[in-house]
Amino acid sequence: MKNNFLLLLLFIFSQQVISQTSEESIAKVRKMYKETENVLKTCKIIKSTDWVDEDQYNGYTPEITAYYDPRRKEIVKIVEYGAADWHEYRSSYYLRGGNLFFVFIESNSADEMFTADEMNMSEEELHESGGEAKTMNYSEERIYLLNWKVIRDLTKQKVVDVSEEPNLKEIKNKEEVIVPGVYEGVFSHLEKMLTYLKAKI
Repeated sequence: MKNNFLLLLLFIFSQQVISQTSEESIAKVRKMYKETENVLKTCKIIKSTDWVDEDQYNGYTPEITAYYDPRRKEIVKIVEYGAADWHEYRSSYYLRGGNLFFVFIESNSADEMFTADEMNMSEEELHESGGEAKTMNYSEERIYLLNWKVIRDLTKQKVVDVSEEPNLKEIKNKEEVIVPGVYEGVFSHLEKMLTYLKAKI
């Protein structure tokens, strides 16, 4: 019984240490984020509209804006924007010393579309017109990292009528379970983008 109690105390203590370490890491990421935002006005801006990741090609070419800090001699932020049909996204990547430490993704896409009957047209006419959205799904994702390792992933989501302005500030963040390997596609995409951008400095 005594051994069980000691094991329980040890488990509680270890969880507190892990939680404290995690919060310290998040605080460090937030500090680096603010520092990066504060130097953007002194950065060299590199723009591109002719690069695509062949592994993630969606039929459109994204607009890329990179911020090169001459003091640090490195790219400190990349903003990737893409839009097609009823989908739009903006991904912001923050880097320090070659390490990705924060990603902020904003996106919206059609949630429910009007039917051909509701639009008073044939299915063929609806297809040719591209359709009309009835409701839109807006989302945000904040990924915190240290040395390319994800330590927290927060998401928000809201579905609104197409005529409404979304207000995600009122939505609480949902903490996602961090699954190893899930973020590899994001890392690979960013590394290819970085290689392309570094050649343009």
